[in-house]
Amino acid sequence: MGLRRAQLALGFVVSALCAAVPTAASAQDIGCDPGDLEVSRVDFVGNRTFDDAELANGLVTTPSSWARRVLRKIGTQRCLDTLEVQRDPLRLLVLYRRRGFPSATISARIDTVRPSTVAVTFKIQEGDPIVIEQLAITGLDSVPRAERFTADLPIRVGGRFDQIAMEATRDTILRRLRDNGYPNADLLRSYESDVAKLVATVKFDVASGPRARIGAINVKVTPRKGETQEISDNRVRSTLGFESGDLYRERELEGAKRALYLSQAYRHVELGPDTASLRPAGDSTIDVDITLAESFMRSIRPSAGWGTLDCFRAQIDYSDYAFFGALRRLDINARASKIGVGYPTKATGNLSQICAPSVQEDIYSDTLNYYVGTTLAQSSLFGVRAVPTITVYSALRSEYHVFNRYTPIGAVLTLSQQLRGRIGATYAYQLEYGRTSAEPALFCGVFGICDADEQAFLKGMQRVATASVTFGRDRRNDPFYPSAGSYISLELRTANQLIGSDPNVQFNRVVADGSWFWALPRRSVLAARIRGGVVFGRRLVLGEESPTFIPQQERLYAGGANSVRGYQQNELGPVVYLPDEMKVCIAPTGACVTPETAMDTVYFSSDPEGSPRVLPVGGNSVAVANLELRMPSPFIPDRLQVAFFADAGQVWTRGASGAERSFGSLRITPGFGMRLASPVGPIRVDVGFNPYDRVTGAAYFNASEQNDVAPLYCVSPGNGLPVTGWKPTYDDNDLPAVQANPSRGCPISYEPKQKSGFFSRLRLNVSIGQAF
Repeated sequence: MGLRRAQLALGFVVSALCAAVPTAASAQDIGCDPGDLEVSRVDFVGNRTFDDAELANGLVTTPSSWARRVLRKIGTQRCLDTLEVQRDPLRLLVLYRRRGFPSATISARIDTVRPSTVAVTFKIQEGDPIVIEQLAITGLDSVPRAERFTADLPIRVGGRFDQIAMEATRDTILRRLRDNGYPNADLLRSYESDVAKLVATVKFDVASGPRARIGAINVKVTPRKGETQEISDNRVRSTLGFESGDLYRERELEGAKRALYLSQAYRHVELGPDTASLRPAGDSTIDVDITLAESFMRSIRPSAGWGTLDCFRAQIDYSDYAFFGALRRLDINARASKIGVGYPTKATGNLSQICAPSVQEDIYSDTLNYYVGTTLAQSSLFGVRAVPTITVYSALRSEYHVFNRYTPIGAVLTLSQQLRGRIGATYAYQLEYGRTSAEPALFCGVFGICDADEQAFLKGMQRVATASVTFGRDRRNDPFYPSAGSYISLELRTANQLIGSDPNVQFNRVVADGSWFWALPRRSVLAARIRGGVVFGRRLVLGEESPTFIPQQERLYAGGANSVRGYQQNELGPVVYLPDEMKVCIAPTGACVTPETAMDTVYFSSDPEGSPRVLPVGGNSVAVANLELRMPSPFIPDRLQVAFFADAGQVWTRGASGAERSFGSLRITPGFGMRLASPVGPIRVDVGFNPYDRVTGAAYFNASEQNDVAPLYCVSPGNGLPVTGWKPTYDDNDLPAVQANPSRGCPISYEPKQKSGFFSRLRLNVSIGQAF
């Protein structure tokens, strides 16, 4: 008993000392005056439970910045405060007491590093922690399904007696109660600890209060000065996501408040329960008070400019935040480019000099480019927390000397809904009717579509209609730096005639993705992820026997910064190559001899010694697995993380042939990375090691444009495709050589030069945000 009283007295003394002396480093005078000792580093010895960064947060003694210590001329210099360095062990002692270590001892040592520079070392002996021997939670007898409120709490029997975790447990229980109909729930905690036996008993007494449902919803709106109220009280009530008679849930009130802010119709929002309206016993109702101040309900934003390849361009955006007197937003966007060079705005005479002559000669810039779209978004639908959005648009877009995409009509309908259990659902329907015009070589080089049948299909008007639903459950404790929890998503997507798609564009797609995070000692995190998907469709490319194919944007890919990091973006799986040179041969096989004069028939081939471009083909099956260990860096640990990872994956094509062949084994690539904290998320640099040889594939050559034609030739070695009309030299008006079936008969015989050195097998990925 005497020992316990002594511990209690020490706790009061330390607490009083720390209350009298601010603990934040920023509040102390640790700047440097002449004669002061600069602090080069602060070390901790003996700490096993808490890492250095967590302990350093509670100290006044702080080392000079990393830039100052390394570069000496820049950065922040911090010096030793002889009084605060004596108080710092007491601050650490308070931390250890609160976290369940009653016998911890801490001392500070100051070592001279060089003249006028010191290092401070805190020696810690943690001792054994107090363990929770008994945990009791009372007051939930009258609460239905009480086990929901006590599952997976931050403290448990057998765990450390941590007062911070006890506060987190209290908050968790109260939050669960207030989200399930108990707005006045309260909780008292008590505990007894035996320092000699290192055991503790913890008790939580819950006062749930009456179970309540939503009563009256009182809305008070202040219109703009001199204006009348534009959105009625009833319209506000209809978009809240809850109504009178619903079970009280605090998270729904918070969601409604957030939705009112995001509507941009109000410059001030207050929303909360009227606790005075709750009766003291039995099932009851509780009123909700909403106070709003209306903002400007309409805005218009015009803009104009000039560009070398666009000539004149203009844009106008109109927004109505109270369309038809409800919390319904209407956005109208109109953009135009190629003004002055494209029909019907083409300038003539002296005015034509305003636009670049090269653009006036481009066949893809001869028509005015435009986009006209209307988006209607409603805060909720039928009083349910579901947010519908519909967009209808028409567009003509072109790229100089590349392509022209005409979409006379397109529509996108989405519905977002928040389900129970932190599950969000998004339903979408998209219909697009249009065509793409480009030369064969540009289809292959720009879009990655080298198949002649598929190019012909895209040149014609096509109707693609897709319907999808995506479910996501986010239980991560932090979206940028998660250390616990999980994130799981499931996407279901279909295109078929029943919803308006063309008969030759039909498929079903399923993609599942799951990530899990576990906290490790010293602020390290183990992260794991599994992603898999399949697409059910007849073929990836068109053919005479099976005209139905899967559009390129709907295929599955792997490789890159957020997938298998030993590969470049989407390059894991089937690929085709675009060599930068081609050879002209007399015969398809054997030594290649270039004829000196024109011949009736030649054969095109390529040399694998070059550096070809790689075009991913994609597949109809994908599997990816990632395992990553993240830990604070030895330098600036609060801002910099290091990571070690191993990624595995593969892309398959079931029942495929040619360039879309199947692969039978996973590819595993290890690597190392760094993450630097920034306001927009972690800036990530990863280096993956790829031990595998590059796969063989079909090879194509993008010939230069001749007589307004840019042909595409198969140059896979030994392809056997005869070429007619070839000459040693060409004039600008000559027709290009013709190759028979350059894509359908192009074999997978191009094997690029393999890289042998260690550094040549490294893949660098730079991005923002975690890999998963």
